[in-house]
Amino acid sequence: MIIISEKKSHHKAAYAFAFIILFPFLSCEENSYHPSKDGLPVEDAPFSSFSTNLSVARKGDTIQFINESDNASTYFWDFGDGNASASKDPFHVYASTGIFRISLMAVNAFDTSMCSKDIIIKEFTVIK
Repeated sequence: MIIISEKKSHHKAAYAFAFIILFPFLSCEENSYHPSKDGLPVEDAPFSSFSTNLSVARKGDTIQFINESDNASTYFWDFGDGNASASKDPFHVYASTGIFRISLMAVNAFDTSMCSKDIIIKEFTVIK
């Protein structure tokens, strides 16, 4: 989902707001990848999931990624802009605008689970 809110007025200043939203239709439950489910008890398999501390953000904002994975011991994040992290709950700042696919890989001794979500980062502009 892209949310762009624009406020125009008859005054000399108009404000345009653009921000990021995690696409709700690309949920981790629907987009998880488990490469070796055969013979693995479900309770042993990791499940990757994440959210962010911001529902609205713009270029330059610090975003905290909140790891909601279950049964994993190691995490690998790809922020879609050439940056990555192995932290459990990393922070990231997008320096440019665009559409970025964030991927979280949750790993344990038995298996791997991957979750991906797209975000759109737009610039906040004030038009005078």
